[in-house]
Amino acid sequence: MKVNWFDVEELKVELRDTAIVVEGKRDKEPLINLGFSDIFTISGQPLNEIADSVSSKYRSVLVLTDYGWRDFHESIVA
Repeated sequence: MKVNWFDVEELKVELRDTAIVVEGKRDKEPLINLGFSDIFTISGQPLNEIADSVSSKYRSVLVLTDYGWRDFHESIVA
């Protein structure tokens, strides 16, 4: 896949002061390799706890998951 580096750099500027929440280590590594920071993994923790934790420290939170509706619901009520 060809990466348009100009778009990546622009996106990093847009996402400064934003926490990025992903499911696990394999989701986090590519973002780090692209130069993103402030990435948090869910790793079995309830999504709402992580979102609450990082939202108090960041302007916004971007959640990147491939949860289906049932998985998403279970992650919130876990």
